[in-house]
This record gives sequence, structure tokens and C-alpha cells, in this order.
Amino acid sequence: MMNCFPLLYEDELFYSIISRYKRMCGITSKRAFLEDLFNKEIINKSIFFPQYIDALVNNLPLTSKITAEELIMNNTMFPFFTVFLSEEKTD
Repeated sequence: MMNCFPLLYEDELFYSIISRYKRMCGITSKRAFLEDLFNKEIINKSIFFPQYIDALVNNLPLTSKITAEELIMNNTMFPFFTVFLSEEKTD
């Protein structure tokens, strides 16, 4: 479990939040950083379509009130891409 996590800025992308966390922690190894972040080994990474958000939220400090839905809707490109999809595909 992470000891700290940066505050989310309005309209900040998930990638930026994770970059600030990495800088804050000072972890230089990519593998160690991803294991610290998600509490598991991650192979596929995407800036536009972040994966394992549930794993990240479950690994946040106990005092954190951040939800997976909040991250997806406010800090990813998901709302922009779903404009072009039907409602059944976005669920």
C-alpha cells in the first residue's frame, strides 16, 4: 500500500498524476515503480487508455477518497472518446 499520493488537479491527465507520484517517490526503476503503484507487475501500459485503475485505487493510502470512476471520468481521455461510441459500448 502506498503511503502517499499527490492531490489531483482539475483536468489533469492520469499520466501526469502518475508522473508527479514517480517524481515525489524518487523511484528510478520502472519495474519497481509499477509494482509500487499497482501492487503487481504490469506489462502493457497506455497513456490514452490506462489499465489497472482498480488495482491503483485499492493500493492508495487508506485516507484517500479517490475512486476508480472519478479517475476515469475526470483524469483520462475516456469522456472524449466515448462521445463517438454508443452507450452500450461505453459501459
